[in-house]
Amino acid sequence: MELGIFLTEGGAFVSANPAPRTRRVGTATLSFTSCANGRLTYRFDGDTVDRNINLERVVPAGYACSDNSVAPDAVVADPVKPAATVTSILDGAWFDPAQSGQGFFINTWPQADGVFDSAPAGLFSGWFNFDPQGQSNDAANQHWFSVQQLGPSQNGDALRLGIFQSVGGTFATQAAAGTQQIGTAEILVTACDSAQFTYRFGAAGLAGPYAGRTGVITLRKIGGC
Repeated sequence: MELGIFLTEGGAFVSANPAPRTRRVGTATLSFTSCANGRLTYRFDGDTVDRNINLERVVPAGYACSDNSVAPDAVVADPVKPAATVTSILDGAWFDPAQSGQGFFINTWPQADGVFDSAPAGLFSGWFNFDPQGQSNDAANQHWFSVQQLGPSQNGDALRLGIFQSVGGTFATQAAAGTQQIGTAEILVTACDSAQFTYRFGAAGLAGPYAGRTGVITLRKIGGC
């Protein structure tokens, strides 16, 4: 699968202004050797050497996958109505159309029996965003968090999540030096292509310029139902 690499920069956290800028900066090829392993071969513009990143699917240790285990069109009951439980319809890319250039890539995995019509056994997401306006620590204003499932909410219709920040890594060469939880969130599926993400950052400390920020983001799924 041949891909373009794009750089999005210049936006502000959960805001439409200033509008971010996106430009192509390279090319890549994505290939898979199994349902759990793949490789990204990439080259940035101006570089003369292809580089590789070996990929492993984000699932718990010991979690077995099968190339034919779960069909991508797994049926969910009444997918266009508000969901009582979070299902595999969350898998994919989500964003707020009013805030282009920022959003989520969400991956879930099912219960041990492979059934998706109940809450998933786990959820992991990258939250790609920007620094708060006027508080950037890099020229591109870029920032990202990871979001992981903590468990079902008390009312049973949303999924409880933790917001985590990883620091100290180096692109494609060195792992992060540490990962800390800096906030909590919930995601509520309202239709097969829409959801609400409610976030709350901690009051101080590791949350830095995000400390005390709360809000709700209305999400649409890229590609629809």
